[in-house]
Amino acid sequence: MSFKINLRTILVIVICLTGISVIYQQPLVQIVLLAVTIALLFILRPSAKARQKLLHRLSSIGRIILVIFIFQLLFRRTGNVIFEYSILRITDIGINYALASSLRFFLIILVAGLLMDYPFQDYLIALNAWKFPYEIAFIVAATIHFLPVFKSIFDNKMETLALRSISLKKLTLKQRLKAFRTLLIPVLANAIHNIQNRSISLELRAFRLHPTRTYLHENKLHTIDLIIIMVTLLLTLFTMLTLR
Repeated sequence: MSFKINLRTILVIVICLTGISVIYQQPLVQIVLLAVTIALLFILRPSAKARQKLLHRLSSIGRIILVIFIFQLLFRRTGNVIFEYSILRITDIGINYALASSLRFFLIILVAGLLMDYPFQDYLIALNAWKFPYEIAFIVAATIHFLPVFKSIFDNKMETLALRSISLKKLTLKQRLKAFRTLLIPVLANAIHNIQNRSISLELRAFRLHPTRTYLHENKLHTIDLIIIMVTLLLTLFTMLTLR
């Protein structure tokens, strides 16, 4: 049975993890943050669907992260030279930035796995509990929700191509780029059309007519959530004071 904690607790953990990852460039820090995130994934045990999405993202973005690693390694030419041959030059700073940036991308993907099991309404209620203006809360929640919607539309188009026996993997790189460019326009148009329908629905439901809103379910933090939040904030503060 999975351990479900409050979304606000998860958001605090995600903000702290990503904040430390952005502030500090050391690969060791990124490795520790990755280990913490993986441990959290094992403890919280996301649903099978969320795990499948997470693994798919890791496999699909892994090549891009490898390219970023190579570019950072080759084009960061300052620092102590570790290996040099002709125009090829690898320095300690290049290795440091390449590892840090690559590990940070992996961290962002894994951290996103902590947020996959929460529906759109939970984000609205969580942000409202933090006294965010409802308009801002809705914009943030809609932005988070838009990416899965966009991906589902794109996957639908890919399935349509598969039904017509068209496999992008069999195309050359030039043909593949052309195919993605052709697919992108209808996918974006479909996504924008969905957003337009959502805006009409909001107007029909008198969005922003009243300054306050009520909710059937309240977002209350339990004792375990308060303890986790306090420990997370204290560890984050300790880490920043130690590494500065």
